[in-house]
Amino acid sequence: MQIQGFFENIRRPGQRLLAASTVFIMLSVLGMGWFQYRQIERVAENAAQGYENLLWEIYQLELHLARYQHAMRDAQAQPERKSLQEEASAQYNIFASQVLVIENGTTGDFMRENPIYQEALKASLAYFQKADPLHEHLTVPLTEEGLAALFAQSIVLHPKVHRLVLEAHQLQAHQSSGKLEEIRNFALYGAAISVFILVLSLGSGLIALSQLAVAGRRQRELESLNVESSYRASHDSLTNLVNRFEFEKHLGRALDLARLHQGQHAVLFVDLDHFKIVNDTCGHSAGDQLLRDVVGVISTCVRSTDVFGRLGGDEFGVILMHCGPKKVSEVAEQIRKAVDEFRFEYSGRHFQIGASIGWVQVHDGWANTAAVMQAADSACYMAKNSGRNRVHAYEEQSLPEQAHQVIPIAPAL
Repeated sequence: MQIQGFFENIRRPGQRLLAASTVFIMLSVLGMGWFQYRQIERVAENAAQGYENLLWEIYQLELHLARYQHAMRDAQAQPERKSLQEEASAQYNIFASQVLVIENGTTGDFMRENPIYQEALKASLAYFQKADPLHEHLTVPLTEEGLAALFAQSIVLHPKVHRLVLEAHQLQAHQSSGKLEEIRNFALYGAAISVFILVLSLGSGLIALSQLAVAGRRQRELESLNVESSYRASHDSLTNLVNRFEFEKHLGRALDLARLHQGQHAVLFVDLDHFKIVNDTCGHSAGDQLLRDVVGVISTCVRSTDVFGRLGGDEFGVILMHCGPKKVSEVAEQIRKAVDEFRFEYSGRHFQIGASIGWVQVHDGWANTAAVMQAADSACYMAKNSGRNRVHAYEEQSLPEQAHQVIPIAPAL
């Protein structure tokens, strides 16, 4: 009744037009504000429900695969211990369950037609066909050869799963950017219409600008998150070194340069000796601190142009760019000596550690990066098998034991 009386008191046509225009603009501003609120709500719902669930499930998939590989590595190192094989089997079941959750759950619908998703799923199912019969019955322990074969196949599977994680991040970024772009375009259109109608649309324009600022801030936050996610996907969270996947990408580029006859390069495989002593004596937090300290020690021996990465557990890799055999041997010995002279202190206890190092020259004769890594790993194994705390160079015809004699490590209490 009050609104009806208000319009009855407005008798002049100009006053009525002004009042109608004011009401129209107010309703337009409210309408645009409500629509923009719904758009932002849609972006928030998508991020909170669909894509966050998808990213979490796929991240869990890679995490379970890494835990399974770690358990397999332990079982392979001590094949006589059945408990380690049972732990590896348990981790395998968790990993397999996560694959089935993604395949059969609603989160998988977002990437059902994605070729990277299909490739990772196909590779995982193919691995299950080979691994299920071995992990299903453990009355007879797996042989060292069987463990090595399963571990090697899981290493081949890991890059496919990791690419799926990156693809999920990119999909989320693409979808979110598209929604933010829609909000921005609508806000600009609404502001232009409001300004064109009447000066009173200034309020609508201010709201639109405010929404643009929100959208811009959200986009900058998203871009920052993408940069951070990319860094986390390619670097080890404990040591901030490049991870194995990123390390092998750099190795691939070094191999390409070698095939083009652009310099000599080499790969060092560094395995800490008796790292388990610190973990068992002082706990995993001490082991983590030891790894960080050792990274600082080794970093003083490599150049800024070299690639230093953590390959997993207490294993590290170094790609020496443009470095001949003689220099490679000197750098490897320098790293071994620096680690040998390092003393680790934790909670009043002192430890001396060492490093077994294997290295291989990168040349155009290698078929791929996996072959180079396997050769470096084999050379490291020879160094460790010959008494630890040694340097061993890989040769095509498998060298005899050839290393530097040093004093074995021992914890100092």
